[in-house]
Amino acid sequence: MKYAVLSISGRQVKVAEGDVFKVNKANDLTPKVLFYSDGKIQEVGNPYLSDIRVELEVLKAYKGDKITIRRFKAKSRYHKIRGFRPLVSDLKVISIVKAGEKPAGAELAVTKETPSKVKKVRKVKKV
Repeated sequence: MKYAVLSISGRQVKVAEGDVFKVNKANDLTPKVLFYSDGKIQEVGNPYLSDIRVELEVLKAYKGDKITIRRFKAKSRYHKIRGFRPLVSDLKVISIVKAGEKPAGAELAVTKETPSKVKKVRKVKKV
């Protein structure tokens, strides 16, 4: 079973292919791979592994549950209540691929070859 430990949006997350997880929404959601295992081989980054690629898909982005912040000082009649809803993204792991490997279940795409030089002929009406 392939799995990896990612550093993404300030958190470390252990993921396998097909997993769905939540992270705080950030501008840059590119994962950095810290650890990789395919059942036979384990690799540890120093600090990151550059030859492992993890493809993620953003399922949805939304506001999370409300967080309430309370401040209170005894005997001075000071209290404040404030809250906010953080932005959260649900991410799905599509594939974990090592450099030089094909993704699991990937089929060769048939592409149409296009001629390198195509001349466009314009018809001119003779008078």
